[in-house]
Amino acid sequence: MSGGQSADASDEGVKAGARARIPQPDTRQSEPVPQPPSAASETDTSSDSGEGPTTFKDAVGASLRAMEPTARRWAKTLRPPLFWTEGLPAAGESWLYAKKGEWCRPDSPIRTLALIWQVATLPVRVPTFYLHWLTERPSRLAVFLVVYALLASTSYASWLPWLW
Repeated sequence: MSGGQSADASDEGVKAGARARIPQPDTRQSEPVPQPPSAASETDTSSDSGEGPTTFKDAVGASLRAMEPTARRWAKTLRPPLFWTEGLPAAGESWLYAKKGEWCRPDSPIRTLALIWQVATLPVRVPTFYLHWLTERPSRLAVFLVVYALLASTSYASWLPWLW
């Protein structure tokens, strides 16, 4: 009977080893899946020191985990402002950020390109800023339309197109 018990015990050990080799769905684990010594010697691709990922999937996972803080920081800077709770920075703030911000070296050609970009986008940003300001309150828009209609009907501003 003791022979049967040892066979059952070895079967349980084999089953436990097999369960340990099943990859877990959580890819954030920092250690490779443990393997029995015999299986590890056949498939081990890591160095003799025993460090490093054992599979390509583990190596990719480790690389992605290492890049996560940088990716999160970049994602925060690429997110547009929340329309309901945040406003856009003023043109002066954008200019100062391009000129003195700590996002690149002061003597970098990228900083020069950022300053050129600030100037080049003014023809788009200024009218849209004032259009936003004008449509923010109905009274502003009404006063603008009355003044515009009066100007467009004079000979001095006859070049203004009629809006209706």
